[in-house]
Amino acid sequence: MTAALRAARLSYASLEGPQVAEVAQLVKKHLTGTRPDEIVVTFANGRRRKYARVYRPAKDKFGPRQVRRRAALAATTIGRLFAIDPGMLAASMADAARRAQASGGIAVAPAAVLAALPVRLQNQFLMDNGVSGSLWRRFRLLLGPIGADLATGQTLRADRRAAEAELRNAATTNGEGAFLVAPRVALQSMIDDLVATEQFVERFERGADGADIATASPFLGHPSPTEMRAADVRCVQVCFGLDKGGAQSTTKAVLSCVNQERPCSRGNTLLYGVFPAAEDDHAALSAMADVYVPDLDTLRMGGVDVDGVRRAVQLILTGDYQFTTTWCGHLGASRKMPCQRCTAMMRLTKTNGELIAIYGNMQNGSRAGGKPRTIDHFK
Repeated sequence: MTAALRAARLSYASLEGPQVAEVAQLVKKHLTGTRPDEIVVTFANGRRRKYARVYRPAKDKFGPRQVRRRAALAATTIGRLFAIDPGMLAASMADAARRAQASGGIAVAPAAVLAALPVRLQNQFLMDNGVSGSLWRRFRLLLGPIGADLATGQTLRADRRAAEAELRNAATTNGEGAFLVAPRVALQSMIDDLVATEQFVERFERGADGADIATASPFLGHPSPTEMRAADVRCVQVCFGLDKGGAQSTTKAVLSCVNQERPCSRGNTLLYGVFPAAEDDHAALSAMADVYVPDLDTLRMGGVDVDGVRRAVQLILTGDYQFTTTWCGHLGASRKMPCQRCTAMMRLTKTNGELIAIYGNMQNGSRAGGKPRTIDHFK
């Protein structure tokens, strides 16, 4: 069969229609019998195209025979990448398949060798997934020579100590909770990383006409945190909020920079501090405010640097209604003006007709007529 195909290939250009059809049938029988993993085709213009076999399951559940076949295929694929004991490889693949079947997921085998991640990212992977040092050593042994590119336990521990010594990661406690020593440094480091990796995204405010407001004026600082910046001053948008929950219920303060893709993703936020779980009442938030407000005021007055240019910080409060209203000193839904952003009143009564004519009525929907609130409304 192989000799016949080789002869047909040499004389293919001189064959006629019926002979070409016979060659096609011959090639089809050859491919059906040999089932190669890859086929390389050379076109008349000299370009070459490679076709590789890809296995896709047609249904979610497989029988024992199909499972054994796919496990053998995965073991063969990985065996080409890593020079390790075949028995150990087969046992590892069987264990991965068993775990995937028990959890309802799938087991994936790599088809190419990937370069090792930086040590800091390897440390983050271990901490995010709860990987112990002994399991990491077993993983490096499983990879064989390729595992030599991964960091050793000693290297990982040294990197963690170096990370703990950095000012942006330094934390302290006041006896009730733990929090960052220098949140401005941590936020500045995040912005520097975004700029260095070209992931910093400009966010513009919109005017009354819906168009973006051009920001070209420099930020020179504010003498007071309550002073509002001009609309044309360049700024960085920073979110601050509290999140409650976890295996051991705690209240976590979170900072994030909006000038990036997916700013609310866990990996794109900064854990500002952790306090024991408490109600969103004035007493609990006052204890937290004693820690957070001075740092937030410093951010608003001093701003941050973006690629060597000083910018103002636009602080955006995030969280549920109870937290945001309590933090701002608003009485919430029981107040005549329940919205903390506008002056629209809750509903028309017999006694507030004159006030609704001035401040608006929430029952009117888009025609409520409320005006933006100012700091004086919360005094």
